[in-house]
Amino acid sequence: MNRTQKQHSHRSASICSGFWIKLFGQISTATLLLAFGLNQLEAGPRTPIADGHWDLGVDFNWVDEAQPELAGEWEFFLYSPSEQERTSLDDIYFVVDERYRDTIPSGGSWPQVLGPAGEPLWTLPQTERPGEIFLGFRVFRHPSESFVGLTAGDSNGNVNLELLEVNGSGFEAGGDYVMYALTGVATSPDPSSIYFSTRTEDRSLNLPIRANSETHAHYAWAMTAKGRYEAVFRITGTIRSTGEVVSGEGRVVFQVNEGVGPPSGFAAIDASNFPWVWHPELGWLYWFSRESNEGWLVDLEGQPYFWLQHEGYTLLNNPLRGSWRILR
Repeated sequence: MNRTQKQHSHRSASICSGFWIKLFGQISTATLLLAFGLNQLEAGPRTPIADGHWDLGVDFNWVDEAQPELAGEWEFFLYSPSEQERTSLDDIYFVVDERYRDTIPSGGSWPQVLGPAGEPLWTLPQTERPGEIFLGFRVFRHPSESFVGLTAGDSNGNVNLELLEVNGSGFEAGGDYVMYALTGVATSPDPSSIYFSTRTEDRSLNLPIRANSETHAHYAWAMTAKGRYEAVFRITGTIRSTGEVVSGEGRVVFQVNEGVGPPSGFAAIDASNFPWVWHPELGWLYWFSRESNEGWLVDLEGQPYFWLQHEGYTLLNNPLRGSWRILR
């Protein structure tokens, strides 16, 4: 367990994830409070992140008095700007549901960047929108002379992020994973602003390390098929005083909504209502994360439920109340 996991694993049990949900054309807000104990958290999958401003944080440990063996290592973590807290990326995944669904545009460079026009597309936006995930990178400050810069005479240091690989059911089903930026008045990405792509050889992003301020930037994150995407990144920098190259790795997980129909033990009333499902005792529930045999729902009061499918029966747990139901 690294320092981020040790110091912040308990925080992943209290991540607040509120999101906009739609029912019969009316918009309402439900707040999901995952504020239950670690023993209950360990019974379920990674904690889902459904909305809000988040950054993939990059920091370097010069000295770690509590864990000296971690000195000289990179940290890669989820950072909450509002709470100023760090959470291990091993504890979370991002929910990319129908709110983000669109089709690939036909104009500009879009087909070249993302694939054939008209094909499905799910994109986390580069600009902040209420009730949606707003995901960026944040490099924490260090003395400018600490790391070698990108060019000779550069007063800032440089950290390079490289996409090593993408795995998961979405990628294996033929989906692509692309991170790009729209700059200025551009209406489609310039080739120079495509940083990570499984369609091309674009796999690298350079970010400055500054002495007086953090580096903070946002990008668009696009996926072209339903399923899971596990992106593995390598962080690399060169220490200026010694010339030593130091690297570290981290994994970021995205789940593009399967949205194939109601889970066992529920009814959709009408297929067009999904991901809304009906339970005779609990009423309407919103299905915002689903894998083959487990997932998360939330009711109209913001109560979360963890769904677990076993052979022959289904379990439904309200982690805030510690209660389990058996669904047939």
